[in-house]
Amino acid sequence: MLLISFFAIFCTLCAISLFGFHLITNYVESEFGPPNPALPRFQNSLYTFQIFLSRNKLTVPLRKDGLPITFSINVDESLQSIAGRLKKDDVIPDAGIFITYLAYSGMDSTVQAGQYEFSPGLSPREIAILLQDATPGEIPFTLLAGWRVEEVAEALVVYGLLDDKDEFLDLAYNPDEFSLPNNWPDDQGVEGLLFPGTYPIPRDSSPRDILGIFLERFFDEMDQNLIEKFEKQDLSLYEAVTLASIVEKEAVHSEEQPTISSVFFNRLAIDQKLESDPTIQYALGFNQDQQTWWKNPLTTVDLMVNSPYNTYLVNGLPPAPISNPGLKAMQAVGSPSSSKYYFFRAKCDGSGYHNFSQTFSEHLEFACE
Repeated sequence: MLLISFFAIFCTLCAISLFGFHLITNYVESEFGPPNPALPRFQNSLYTFQIFLSRNKLTVPLRKDGLPITFSINVDESLQSIAGRLKKDDVIPDAGIFITYLAYSGMDSTVQAGQYEFSPGLSPREIAILLQDATPGEIPFTLLAGWRVEEVAEALVVYGLLDDKDEFLDLAYNPDEFSLPNNWPDDQGVEGLLFPGTYPIPRDSSPRDILGIFLERFFDEMDQNLIEKFEKQDLSLYEAVTLASIVEKEAVHSEEQPTISSVFFNRLAIDQKLESDPTIQYALGFNQDQQTWWKNPLTTVDLMVNSPYNTYLVNGLPPAPISNPGLKAMQAVGSPSSSKYYFFRAKCDGSGYHNFSQTFSEHLEFACE
């Protein structure tokens, strides 16, 4: 009996470990892309775990201001030498994890010799991408799902595609010269229409060109089938994108988006307030102390902010999208889960997953101590 008990405990621990590593793998792939398929399984797992532990050393810029740094790579120079000099020049914080990321992604074999100029604000991950072409005519720009317009503009500056974000933002807030979807209010700007994804943007693109590229992708992705699904939910495209922008910010894991979407539909059906924290964060704007557009945690005072975006005080959808949602969030609004849930709350294990409840009393039981 004792042997059986030990075996059961051992199996349970193994299952927990496998589940934990599954979460780590999903996180790394969503944040850093899929691994090089040529990697042996052991190296794949090792690099994935190392990147997870040192993720901040890859995503946080070492320099946020100052002058651009010119950096040259010699023909046949080793990765160890390149990474060592990048660290010495204060371009990256850690040479080892930088090399690991290059190997994980498969970019270790495609670093090109030549001269580069690194603007301040670039993360090591972005540096790695730039090292793939010393003189690119186009720059691969990644627009992340859930960014608001201001974050897109800031990233374009970091990538060296904009010298100044003001002209881009002025166009985004006042897109009179662009073709927008039918019934899209001109006075709400393009928030929600900047479709997430990676774009090869020519270096000489103007702010007007770049915004046009983003908007063109939105029209390409919004097929008639998806629009018809929105209509079956009694939502206009504008309303659907607005709801999807909230779902995008609420869901850490995309597989939960249809269920989170169902919670909001259930609330709308009975005229219950959405009470979504991201709408408060959007209303508050940039937080100087935290240096983010998405203040966290929120205070009880924050929940009382006087804004049409405050879904704790105002019934129904906010007046416009609060972020730029991805296709999965759009699909979750077009095809929400069938549920009787009216509440959801983040689990207390830090996994990013949620507990869903039908009643407020059940919802309270999931509160973290």
